[in-house]
Amino acid sequence: MRELAMNIKGDKLIITIYGLEHEIIETWNRIREIASLFLKSTSKKSLVDITYEELTKIAKKPFIPDSLVMALEILGYSVKYQGTRLITTAPLELIIELTQKIGRALEEIGRWRISPSVKKLLATAYVLDINLELVKEIGESLGVMRIEDFRIELMKDWKEALKEIVKSYKFLKEEL
Repeated sequence: MRELAMNIKGDKLIITIYGLEHEIIETWNRIREIASLFLKSTSKKSLVDITYEELTKIAKKPFIPDSLVMALEILGYSVKYQGTRLITTAPLELIIELTQKIGRALEEIGRWRISPSVKKLLATAYVLDINLELVKEIGESLGVMRIEDFRIELMKDWKEALKEIVKSYKFLKEEL
């Protein structure tokens, strides 16, 4: 049985691993891998440069890159996604948090029979902390979504529809 203890002393992190030799080696290698990814991704003038594979490993969840990019843009960060590489001004901790949220959203909506565009929109809205039922309600009232018999159809490009929904959501939130 593996056990891990971490303590901070001054500017140092002390990690103590208890377990069988192979468990200790495996855990230590994983810690080094994560530390290496973190240092590599934050070393370029406060830009994070990380691949889809690296981010999936760290977050331990698959995600939709388009949803992550759109969420970061809405939150005001500069973002570029090239191939499988994400380059952004957002902090790595936020990127990991949003990636995990997208993974949770996919778990929640994964069984729904919806198009990839609707899935991207709903996952991004979930990441932005907008209730999925409210997204559907706002989307339908704005005319950017049509909902019939458990089917959701977008009337606009998903990014444009999402921007309108977010704008309306912010307005409603301010009014309350």
